Amino acid sequence: MGTFGKIILLCLAAVLGAATFRALFMFKTMPPPTTCLDMHNHKRISLKADPKILSRFIGALNIPTISYKMHDYDGPQMLNLINFIEKNYPNIHKSPFIQREIVANYSLLYTVKGSNPKLRPYMLTSHLDVVPAVRSKWSSEPFQAVVKEDGYIYARGTMDAKHLTIGILEATEFLLQNNFRPQRTYFMAFGHDEEVLGLEGAQEIARILAERTKAYDKMEYIIDEGLIISKTKFPGIPHNIGLIGVSEKGYLSLRVTTVGDVGHGSMPPQRTAISKLANVVGRFHSNTLPSLIGRGVENEMFEIFAAHSSWPMKFVYANFWLFKPILGFVFSQNPTLNALIRTTTAVTMIEGGTKENVLPDSAYAIINHRLHQAQTIDEVIEYDRKLIDDPTVDLRLNSPATPADPVSPYCDSCYGYQLIKQSLLQIYPGTVVVPSIFLAATDSKWYKNLTDSIYRFSAIAVELDEMKCFHGHDERLSLENYENLLNFYHHLIINSDKANLDFNPKHREEL
Repeated sequence: MGTFGKIILLCLAAVLGAATFRALFMFKTMPPPTTCLDMHNHKRISLKADPKILSRFIGALNIPTISYKMHDYDGPQMLNLINFIEKNYPNIHKSPFIQREIVANYSLLYTVKGSNPKLRPYMLTSHLDVVPAVRSKWSSEPFQAVVKEDGYIYARGTMDAKHLTIGILEATEFLLQNNFRPQRTYFMAFGHDEEVLGLEGAQEIARILAERTKAYDKMEYIIDEGLIISKTKFPGIPHNIGLIGVSEKGYLSLRVTTVGDVGHGSMPPQRTAISKLANVVGRFHSNTLPSLIGRGVENEMFEIFAAHSSWPMKFVYANFWLFKPILGFVFSQNPTLNALIRTTTAVTMIEGGTKENVLPDSAYAIINHRLHQAQTIDEVIEYDRKLIDDPTVDLRLNSPATPADPVSPYCDSCYGYQLIKQSLLQIYPGTVVVPSIFLAATDSKWYKNLTDSIYRFSAIAVELDEMKCFHGHDERLSLENYENLLNFYHHLIINSDKANLDFNPKHREEL
């Protein structure tokens, strides 16, 4: 073997040695976390002990608070839900330290006044509206909630997101029944048009709270709808994975329009407006834009995985720097994982033509992008222009665009993140908790000026395959998940009442 070959072997041995050292000594396997130790103060909310809890949830689900498009929603049904909430949560609405406001006609804002004004407030938020449902695609009526033999509640809104709205209210009502008075003020905010960008509800709530919380500079944290606890096991990890969204992707919807000559279908030109459009949209697919793996929160995620995984995957997770290209390829093969590492692209609408034998003068398609944190709106638009590479094709915004949100802090001493993590582990012991990116858009985009710490998390444990129920057919939630969700909020409210973190999270050097 020549000198060059020996150098190559030495380099490979050094890389392998460094990678092995990292896996063996820098990421020692951690024991699973224990369950809640304060069961006296954290008395469990039980659906079996109080059947009215489930009845209230079903009642809320049965009200079709549908949003159709921007500024187009079912106002009377929104009012029905508001009245339902007022009637069914009497302790909240008669409490002397809770103020309810109806914002922008149909949204709700509650202020739960704490006894210690020195503590910065926090906010629990969700929304009242749901997306439409196609009855013929459902096995039961989407707005007549039913509990089936499989132990699931079937109805529109069970996963997006009346379970969170009613869950927050149930936890607060339960605490009030047990004579709870918080030290720390908290807000409960429920917008009425989240599904159509929140232009009326959440935007107005944000304006009100910006003025009201000036004395505190920033809220302590905000938790909104978001990621879940994955029961689908990651390779080498025997535990569920709790994915706390520390940011959400940006939103960009573009309208692509082509033009052509009008005429009779019997005498077509070489290319019609529709054939031109077909050529354009064929260039857009989910992997159109390049992978940005490693430019998000993947490093931290994989390092935590390394501390809880077995060989040989511990070796892989501990050496993300070495396996990044391979992991990028693997992630690109799965729609959910692929969305974590790039700006995604989807052709969601297409239209052209008015009659089967008439050549249309134009055709258009809608290209929907969800922006990665490492890309700007302008960069993606310019990328699309170059991809189309045709000055006769018109490309413009179809609706207001929003950039990806800043990444909220998720360190070992970050108050909001650690409280959510602690509360999660008290309900789901043994879960491996990691920071991640929420792939969709929420009302929290309007709340960025209120705090630097916004987290998107829904405390339900589901298989990744069940995520298709969001906005899908036969949307459903298990009774077990709903009960656990209520108790998560119960724990979170109690834990958030502490002035400081009273537990010792493991630091990276201890792993």
